[in-house]
Amino acid sequence: MAWNETDRYRVAEAAFALYRQGAYHPASRVLEILWQEAPDAWTARALAACYLLQGEPARAVALLEAAIRSPPADLRLRLRLAEALAACGRRQEAARMAETAAGGEDGVERMRVALLIRGEQLPPQPNDMWGER
Repeated sequence: MAWNETDRYRVAEAAFALYRQGAYHPASRVLEILWQEAPDAWTARALAACYLLQGEPARAVALLEAAIRSPPADLRLRLRLAEALAACGRRQEAARMAETAAGGEDGVERMRVALLIRGEQLPPQPNDMWGER
């Protein structure tokens, strides 16, 4: 059964409600279903955010590497991948990925990723982890 836009929105809304409650594992389970049914950049960023908050950066890296292979690979996907690589201790790869995203306009997000690569942190705002749909 193919999902329509309303179905996808309702599922994403349910995942976001779980995420806001701090229920990252249940949110990631919902997002995994959404990703399998209708993969897109927003779902990849949201699911990767949950993985990172669950302390599973390797899962975030695998997901984001697959997501950026599918055009269009947007700036925020590349920044989230740089963040996940840094969380895995792969700082040189993270720096290279952040450089490929340097042409974008999201300066605050680039600054946060740059700090993560250096081993420092600027905590993300909860809504910033998901990005715009």
